[in-house]
Amino acid sequence: MWWNTRHKAIFFLRNNAVEAARIFRGAIEDKRAFPFSESALNEAFLEAVQVYGVTGKVICEEEVVYVFSLEVSEEILKDTERLQERCAERFPEEITALVWDYQVLRRENDNVLIQVSGIRKDFGEQLKKLFEVSHFSAECVVPESYALAQQFLGQGNIVVVQERQGKALLVHMNEGAVLSSQVVVEPASGAPSFLEY
Repeated sequence: MWWNTRHKAIFFLRNNAVEAARIFRGAIEDKRAFPFSESALNEAFLEAVQVYGVTGKVICEEEVVYVFSLEVSEEILKDTERLQERCAERFPEEITALVWDYQVLRRENDNVLIQVSGIRKDFGEQLKKLFEVSHFSAECVVPESYALAQQFLGQGNIVVVQERQGKALLVHMNEGAVLSSQVVVEPASGAPSFLEY
């Protein structure tokens, strides 16, 4: 499970606020938003850290951190260039603007299912500086879809649609692994492309 029996601090970095909460056994005990405008993320995060502590999990919106699953052959997995080409087809922006990595979820014959994650380089640098300035120790930095998937571990094949601020987050997951995620402005028009994955 994503949480255990001790209190955890969760910091959700949104585009206009840092939402922080204390979690105990999966239940939110204390939640607060630290709004900011333009380039004031640092001040809002510092304020949240003062209230909630210098260690915790960080959740980011899908527009800066991405995760998806991809099935490839063992041959492609061993060839970094070909793997990068396959991943570049799935990231919603240029792969050169991202720092990315993968983990193997399952091997079956010559096919390998991997979960790929990427973070925008500029945002990654901003986070690194933010953590240094606030003396923050991140247990993990994950996209919203991955955090959501952890709530459904062991529950099979699930599609979740979460409406938020005029957008919809669509997440397709299986056993806690994110198979695909997409943020759309109009769910009806975005759904077919999401279901293609």
